[in-house]
Amino acid sequence: KDNNVQLFNLDQKQAWKEHEKKKHEVSLQFKKQQVEYGKKLKKEMGFKEVKTLLLKRKNDFKVSLAEKDREFKEYHARKFKEEAQMLKEHQDQEQLELAEQQRQ
Repeated sequence: KDNNVQLFNLDQKQAWKEHEKKKHEVSLQFKKQQVEYGKKLKKEMGFKEVKTLLLKRKNDFKVSLAEKDREFKEYHARKFKEEAQMLKEHQDQEQLELAEQQRQ
């Protein structure tokens, strides 16, 4: 039983590493887009307006990353519970079969 729990945890840790790596790549891409967007806006409006818009975009981006983290954690918690339940049902079935064999 413990070995299976450890395997689930390893799977989750690996998936989390992939999730973090992807988030990092998206963040780098976003920073480049912010620079380009800022340059474009500077031609159209004043410094203060540009700064405000860029800050709003950055905050929206951070919120979306936090939302992705939450979704990731909820998905893996649900997946872990389902796998643990299946494992428990399998063990219960094995114990029933064993008891049946011992009775005979």
